[in-house]
Amino acid sequence: MSNPKTALFIFAFIPQFTDPTIGPIGVQILILGTIFLVNGALFTLCLGGGSGYFAAALGARAGVLNKISAILLGGLAVRLIID
Repeated sequence: MSNPKTALFIFAFIPQFTDPTIGPIGVQILILGTIFLVNGALFTLCLGGGSGYFAAALGARAGVLNKISAILLGGLAVRLIID
C-alpha cells in the first residue's frame, strides 16, 4: 500500500467483484484482497527465482557478452566517424 496508484487501483478494482446477495461486502473484499495479495506474492517469488537463475546463466557467459558488446559499439563508433 506504499504506492498510492496501486492502492487506488485495488480500491477501484476489487469492489466490482462483490455481490451483496452472497454475504457481507466487507468479508468478500477481505477474501478477494487476500487472493490478490497471495497471487502477487507468488508472482514476485517466481520473478525473483527466475531472475536469479538467469543472472547466474548470464554471469557464466559474461566474457562472451562483453566481447559482442565491444564489437557492436566499436562498429557504431566507426560508423559515426565515417559518416
